[in-house]
Amino acid sequence: MNQSELKLGLEKLKQDWEPKGFKCEIYQTNSVESWSNPGHKTDEFIILIEGEMDIYFQGQTYYPAIGEIFKIPAKVPHETRYGNSTCLYWIYAFNWQWHEDGVGIEEGKIKISRS
Repeated sequence: MNQSELKLGLEKLKQDWEPKGFKCEIYQTNSVESWSNPGHKTDEFIILIEGEMDIYFQGQTYYPAIGEIFKIPAKVPHETRYGNSTCLYWIYAFNWQWHEDGVGIEEGKIKISRS
């Protein structure tokens, strides 16, 4: 898939998901990162665009393929690890923001921190 096809595909996903109350963002790492989360109140979807990642939940480790829509079910604790220079499309429906200290806040509660 070339860059213009990728962009069109992501725009279509955004058109499909935003009316349902989901946010759609591109997230890119510049270094190896690891996140741990006790679970979100809604499902979360990740589409790997480039690089490598693994997601651990319910006793299994998953390795999404580039272009695969990977679902993390609501309220399921999970850990996510990203390789260097990983880029993904993130679809989520929870109130989320990063603070300057690298701590993630969801619905006013500290949920995860980057390591």
